[in-house]
Amino acid sequence: MFTHKCFIKKNTPKIVKQLEKLGYGIRQFGCIDIFHDKPCLLADTNGGIYGLYGCEEGCIYCGTNEELFLAMAALRDDSDYMQWFTNDVFWLRCEQIGLKHEIDNNYEEFCVVDFHKATVSELIEHFKK
Repeated sequence: MFTHKCFIKKNTPKIVKQLEKLGYGIRQFGCIDIFHDKPCLLADTNGGIYGLYGCEEGCIYCGTNEELFLAMAALRDDSDYMQWFTNDVFWLRCEQIGLKHEIDNNYEEFCVVDFHKATVSELIEHFKK
């Protein structure tokens, strides 16, 4: 399932919709209402989306960077869907839905260089630009 809690200082229907595509679900009523005095979002390891007033301890803080937040929220151990891969020079995002071994087989067919799933620190560095 999801491997990291991450937090963003934004709360928009667009971000919530993208989280739902990753497999998250709203766990707190009013979460997508940006005017409901909950300006921040938390994507939890339990697959929940929570509207918050401020950052929760133990989260990866993404500021207002939507790309970083969604890259962090996509990290999971049962699928590679929408996760980033790198060979330290090039970056690819897996946009296929399926189990890890199915994506890895397809991935190996089309890539000649050695890519690996990007780590949290690599994602932070890549998206801070």
